[in-house]
Formats: sequence, C-alpha cells, structure tokens
Amino acid sequence: GSVKEGTKVLSGGRVMVAGTVDGGTVRGRLGVQVAGSVVSSTVMAGGSAAAARTLLNELQPLLQMLERLVASLRYLKEQPQYHQIGDRRPPDGVLIKRLLELKFPSLPKQVQRLFERSKTFDETDMALEGAVAVLIRALVTPGPLILADGTELEEAVEQLKAASYRLEADASMEADIGVRHVQNAALHASGRISIRHGSIFNSEVVAGTGITVYRGVVRGGSLQVFRGAISLDEVGSPLGARTRLKVIDGGTVQARLVHPNVVVEIAGRRYVADRVLRHVRFSLDDRGEWHQSLFRAPA
Repeated sequence: GSVKEGTKVLSGGRVMVAGTVDGGTVRGRLGVQVAGSVVSSTVMAGGSAAAARTLLNELQPLLQMLERLVASLRYLKEQPQYHQIGDRRPPDGVLIKRLLELKFPSLPKQVQRLFERSKTFDETDMALEGAVAVLIRALVTPGPLILADGTELEEAVEQLKAASYRLEADASMEADIGVRHVQNAALHASGRISIRHGSIFNSEVVAGTGITVYRGVVRGGSLQVFRGAISLDEVGSPLGARTRLKVIDGGTVQARLVHPNVVVEIAGRRYVADRVLRHVRFSLDDRGEWHQSLFRAPA
C-alpha cells in the first residue's frame, strides 16, 4: 500500500512500500524501497547512520572553528598585558564576544544551524544535544557576556569532539534507498540512493556513498554525497534553476546534460556552470584542481 499524510513507518529492518509516500515519514534501518513517488515526505535508511553522516557534515567544520576560538582565547590570556591590569581584567565572555566580532563572525550562525539540524532526527546523540545547547546559550542567546570564564565553552567543545568520534562510528553502516520519483521531500541514506524511472524536484537528497538518477531530471534543491559519485541524466533547467550538487570527501559528479546555474562542489572546491554542458564528468586531479572529462549517462 501507500504511506499517507501524517503516517510514520519505523522499522529496524528493510521497508518496502508498494505505492507512494505522500506527507509521511518512512525510516528503515536496513534500507527503504518505494515503488511509487515520494512527495512532501521524509525517507531515511540506515537508522542513526543516516543522521550521523548528515550531522558530521555540519559538525566537523564547526568543531575546527570552535577549537580555533578556544585557542585564540588562551592566547589572549597568556599575553603580559592581560596579567598587568590585575583586577581590571575583563571576564572571558567579553574577550569571546570580541573574538566573535573580529575573527569568527559566522560562528554563531553555524552553531544555530547545527542546533536546528540536530532537532530533526530522533536518534541524535544526547551528549551532542547537551553540548550544542551550551554553545547556543554561550554564543547565540543570551550570548558570551554571560560567561565569567571560558571553562564552560572549553568543556562543550570537548563534548562535541567526543560526539564526533561516536558519530563517525555510527556512520559506518550502509543502507540504501530506491524510489521512483521525488518532489519537495527529504531523502537521507547512509548508503546509496537510486531514482530509476523518475526525477527529483526541489528536494534535499543526502547519501553516504552515491546518488544515481537514471533517466529523469534533477531540478532545484540539493544533492549531497559524503564520498562517491553523483551520476545524473539532466540537472538544472533552461531558465537557470539553482541546483546544488556536492561531494564532501572526494569523488565525482557526472551528467548527460548540465544547465547554467548548477553549482558543483567537490571536497570544498566549487564550480558554477555558466553555459550548457553535455556528457561531462567533474572531478579533482592529484593537485586538487578541477578536471572535466567525457561521461556517458547511466543505462
């Protein structure tokens, strides 16, 4: 049958849907197959592994920036001028606020984004949630001026680091998703995602090891792979609909037809198509430079 609006299907095994998923939620720890379309719904495969991969993508760059913030705070407090002013030394919160303004202006927004992302998953690491809550209070609302010293911030960063190790372990399990068509939906799989007979419109599609759309169009929204290949037939639109394709940790992006305004990102390197491209494969060479080669669409 089909999964209707407001319905949740949760399984520790593999989920097979003979019809469509419309306004519902489907989670299968070992995989999900949907014979029909997925519309305005959430489909996840891999249990905590799918959530872990997505959270790691947000967490790892944030953690690097937080460690730099803590190191900068320690550096300021080691300076002779800081010790010479005695009782007039400012609280650590004042120093942190100044560092955010001068060196890390985007950090509060990144913390907020991780907080929002972590709330969307049922299987989130509880220690991670606690650490992010501390960071929200210390860096976003009410903000760093509440901190008498930086100990609380340092402890939260250490908790985040430990949570990232646990998430990396959780992300190792692979489970796949296969559906016919996707529209205004979210698909998250720790393994591969395959769209064999349809298209993807205005959706968020995240996979651990690869995404393949065999004959349809990818238009609007974003496709993201942790490590592997994004293999498509047609992406974007003649009117320049912004469509984002991202490979986090090395791999390829390839398509039979790429329209202008499609954004391709591989391992942090970004390219925006400014013309129609046909049978193209994007990758990085050994020096980390962009490389384009001929590609045949999947059969």
